[in-house]
Amino acid sequence: MAVVFDEAKLRQRVLSEFQQLGFQVTLDFIVLPEDKESYRKAQKAAKRQQILQYADFIRQNLRLVERLYRAHLPQFDPHNIQLELRKVEGMATKSFDSMLYKWWSLIWWSMPYQPMLGRQLRYILWDKGNGLPFGIIGLCSPILRFAPRDKYLNISVEDRPYWVNKSLNIHRLGALPPYNQLIGGKMVALAVFAPQVRQDYWQHYKDHLLFLTTLSAFGRSSIYNRLKLPDGSPAAISLGYTRGTGTFHIPDDLYELLLEYLKYKEGRLVYGRGMQAGPSRKLRNINRALTFLGIKNGVKHNIRREVFLFPLAKNLKEIIQKGQAAHFIDYSLSDLQEYWWQRWGLPRLKRKGLDLHFWDNIMQEIEGWFAREKEGMLL
Repeated sequence: MAVVFDEAKLRQRVLSEFQQLGFQVTLDFIVLPEDKESYRKAQKAAKRQQILQYADFIRQNLRLVERLYRAHLPQFDPHNIQLELRKVEGMATKSFDSMLYKWWSLIWWSMPYQPMLGRQLRYILWDKGNGLPFGIIGLCSPILRFAPRDKYLNISVEDRPYWVNKSLNIHRLGALPPYNQLIGGKMVALAVFAPQVRQDYWQHYKDHLLFLTTLSAFGRSSIYNRLKLPDGSPAAISLGYTRGTGTFHIPDDLYELLLEYLKYKEGRLVYGRGMQAGPSRKLRNINRALTFLGIKNGVKHNIRREVFLFPLAKNLKEIIQKGQAAHFIDYSLSDLQEYWWQRWGLPRLKRKGLDLHFWDNIMQEIEGWFAREKEGMLL
């Protein structure tokens, strides 16, 4: 039996979602004011929506995560950090690492977590010296059409699919507490240059990984700007800023509803979906559905994000433009850790010390989310 949509009702729900996120809605036109406070409000509202959506998962695993930290924080020694990259298997697995990756992805970042699409690699950068996760790295297929990247590398439209398949987008990256206090985000960013990442990509996809791209949360990035490799060369190259479009402000349940609506309108999904449908297809699906509903600017959130490119080969442009063989940047993880520790970690420790009482604050914040949920105040 075919689903029949009440388009007026669906349209009103979409507009209500945007209003809750701080967008100004006038007839069929929506816009987010271009100031940082509005950006933060929109991100905070989207994060609250996601916490409600994943409340059961967060609550069910809270004690497991708490036990890990309660067991290891009393003996924590910042001088005994010993890092390794632990590859996290697919989301369908029930491993502790997979749970831990998702749990921190949901609660720690201001930007709402979105499941990765297409090709992907996930890692926990693990401190085996202290038995705790240092940070997480999530890599996935980049969007196909991306002007800042294509202009910088001089990639033609015809060759674009070939070179895009030799790259990944940094979907999630950052240090977890207490390592964030030691400017640990810099270390997590440097870890993408470890040979294991390229080797894992070859093993999974039988292709060479030549470069990575990513975006700041909004505005200028404190992690990637001025980030250099041990030889002094830039680790992350700024390519400018985006125009402020994306899908972070569309909750997963609303996206699923919009997909059903598209199938109702067209009989099928023009741009497809699923693991092989990248982020650009998701954006186009949403934009197409909103257009049918008479809503303009639905994928324009006005949050201009800085674009960065991580060259994993020293001669990246020559590989693409002249067909040269790749000369990969080849630092061991231990070399990268030593560089980070001397350049950022140790100086920060000497200046500010380390507060290991953060877990109580995290527990209070989570309990606050659930208390508001019970009172019907989370959204």
